[in-house]
Amino acid sequence: SMQTSEVIILSMPVGVFIFQHIPATGRLILIGGNSEAERHAGSSLADVRGKGFDELLRRWYEREGVREQVMHVLHTGSVFRVDSLEYGDGAVRGTFRLSMFRLPASRLVVAFEDITDQRQREDAIRLSEARHRNLIETMAQGVVYQASDGRILSTNPAGERILGLTFDQMIGRTSLDPRWRTVREDGTDLAGSAHPAMVFPVVLGFPDPSRFRSSSSLVMATSKASPSDTRC
Repeated sequence: SMQTSEVIILSMPVGVFIFQHIPATGRLILIGGNSEAERHAGSSLADVRGKGFDELLRRWYEREGVREQVMHVLHTGSVFRVDSLEYGDGAVRGTFRLSMFRLPASRLVVAFEDITDQRQREDAIRLSEARHRNLIETMAQGVVYQASDGRILSTNPAGERILGLTFDQMIGRTSLDPRWRTVREDGTDLAGSAHPAMVFPVVLGFPDPSRFRSSSSLVMATSKASPSDTRC
């Protein structure tokens, strides 16, 4: 029944408003909601019941195309979703994931989830990663990222310069490739199986001046331990 459907919807762990469409005026009037919606709105349902969609969500409703989309959901029964909506109006501020769908008797459900903290964490991670990439790209030390099986995944400009190879020439090679001809600090040959991508830590050098800078050496260390991890 419609009443059962509304009970289930109002028990959802996200903010929920239920509006009634009034054909004579074309307005959507708030008739119900849940406690999570009250918390986000900063008002009790008793205070906002009877208000219009255009009043409660004014800033969003005034955006170009939103009113038409609301009417489209009501008339067609389609579901409308917004994965990330920046909103700020009165007590309702933050980033939300929002969806709208129709109920029988011309009722409209607006469900929204506050993802502000999640988005801030994601932004912080992206910023940290960007800073890390910039550091790696501009540092004087050569860095080569390898899979746990020794395959080269990426490098930085200093790594290309020190090794005397472009990334395109390195990609896909493994530590077992005999063309590396790596040596230990004492000048003895270093087998591919003892390369830093396989064993931690190791200091190695590249003595062949026809392929690498003879005065350069590269200190490499594993950063993770599981078989599927990337190493550098």
